[in-house]
Amino acid sequence: MFKKVPSVNWKDIKPGDYIIDVREANDFNAYNIKGTKNVPGSGLETYKTDKKVFVMCTTGATSQAAVRYLRNKGIDAYNIKGGIMAYE
Repeated sequence: MFKKVPSVNWKDIKPGDYIIDVREANDFNAYNIKGTKNVPGSGLETYKTDKKVFVMCTTGATSQAAVRYLRNKGIDAYNIKGGIMAYE
């Protein structure tokens, strides 16, 4: 059974919040949101931070799995619902 992960909407994000985009580099380079950092899903294994981190992808599905993985590593991570498709 899948356990839900903590999630937020874009309206909950505040200036200065730390956002990572887990899409692969070619997708990130084609279009990204200013201020986000690209940490492809393939790079999560070595990713470390002590910050509260908000995680996004294209639709929110991959970032949900990434949040689950990061939380299991002890990182305070939150999924951004709808990903880049929900960004206004």
